[in-house]
Amino acid sequence: MAVLTPCLPEPSQKADNGALTALIVGQLAVAASPILVRLTGQDPIDSAAGRMWIAVPILLAWSLIAPTPEKSRWSLKDIALVILAGVAFALDLAGMHAAIATGSVTNATFLVNLAPVLMVLAAWGLFGQRPSGRQAGALGIACLGGVALSFDTLGRGGADPMSDVYGVGSAIAFAAYMLIVQRLRARHASGPVMLWSSLACALTLAPMALADGKGFEMPATLGGLAALIALGSLVHAFGQGLTAVGLGRLSAAAVAPFLLLQPVATAVAVPFVVGEAVSLPQAVGCGLILASLALIRLKGRRG
Repeated sequence: MAVLTPCLPEPSQKADNGALTALIVGQLAVAASPILVRLTGQDPIDSAAGRMWIAVPILLAWSLIAPTPEKSRWSLKDIALVILAGVAFALDLAGMHAAIATGSVTNATFLVNLAPVLMVLAAWGLFGQRPSGRQAGALGIACLGGVALSFDTLGRGGADPMSDVYGVGSAIAFAAYMLIVQRLRARHASGPVMLWSSLACALTLAPMALADGKGFEMPATLGGLAALIALGSLVHAFGQGLTAVGLGRLSAAAVAPFLLLQPVATAVAVPFVVGEAVSLPQAVGCGLILASLALIRLKGRRG
């Protein structure tokens, strides 16, 4: 059964290049996410919820203005899938923001980006797409990288070891989100998919943000507010939106290597923007994870 690449249309070389460009630009924009989360100064769930409510009206405008040559009817199954995608992304954001707030920005970013590896496990366990020896070796290398990052977290005073748990949970949720969005993009335009999944995400995050009894708290400074607006517009509406455009024209095998752009760009920027130095265990862990992701080659099959 084709799930990772469900009957993707055969793109022309020009369309393929356009999809790659969209994916690259989108991932570079998403790379700003961990830094902007830290700069908002908000509770992690508040910043996650706020970014989504900022993104929804932008995505609504995109859906109304952009041409939709891929129009098709939304079945009940599609509606259920787009809601599930929103819930998965809400769990991803909650986990990622919590990981950033309680631990290292670099650690959080790289653990969250285990998602391509987890996509291999999901494809094997759920759809019988057994990984090759090369893919299994990559998974082992990724696990070693995760151990290196965890050792660094435990050795840093004031860091919460749970931050790594949040990061891994976020990766699991993001892998599910990517698989679902790719399936939906095989039948629907990126604008509506992003709009309805983002609305479902915002509605999922709203009660989570109110659960602490303090209500939703806005950033305390203008700089924090600007960071929150950038999270909603630059990172989600623009970055994730362009990523969804790429997912509609590329297989998982083509997408996975380009997801490495996000953690690399974040790790390069963090020392300059946040002032958080990259330690030797982090460098080793990040290198191992990058090596593992570079080895992953998901093979989409037509059913």
